Amino acid sequence: MKAIRLGLALSALVWLSGVAGAEETEAENLTLEDVIFDSSYLAQFLGPKTLLQFEGDAAPIIAALAESGLAKKTTFIKLPAQVRGAKPKYETPPNLPESMSWQDISAEADFLIYVSAEGKVECLYCYKQTHRIYALAVARAILKWRFDVAKAGETALPVLYHHSAKFSGALRPIRNDKSNDTNNLGDPTNTPMPQTAAGD
Repeated sequence: MKAIRLGLALSALVWLSGVAGAEETEAENLTLEDVIFDSSYLAQFLGPKTLLQFEGDAAPIIAALAESGLAKKTTFIKLPAQVRGAKPKYETPPNLPESMSWQDISAEADFLIYVSAEGKVECLYCYKQTHRIYALAVARAILKWRFDVAKAGETALPVLYHHSAKFSGALRPIRNDKSNDTNNLGDPTNTPMPQTAAGD
């Protein structure tokens, strides 16, 4: 009878470790895309009260907090005037796909970034975007940012920092084609082919 109980207990432990292993594997397989568009990951970092740092109109941010469910998790307090706000001191620019720079694309993405009391980006949430690939590129860059921390006197404070990013597709480079004094817009049919000397 003891052997049966021991066998059942071991089976249960093996099953539980398998479940825990499956959960760890699932967590290991998360991508940036899984995380930044889901507010539940940011919610894990918020305490009962959260300092919110933003500039400009508060209405879209408040609406985003309500729609995402974050307003149920914490009480947001606008950064008081006597508290020095967080400020990016190291901003990596987004590494955009080359195709975006050649297309006539405009893109925007709005983020809530949880900045720790050490000035590190702990988590971020993209609550609005017009171009998903652009939002992902900006998110990858933000994860490398470092901040001068928010401070009340000498005490460093974590904050939820709002950041808006915008992109407009660049015009195709124009160079003066000296062969016929016309503008070359990068069209292969409009680009003169190199000439070789006779006998080459």
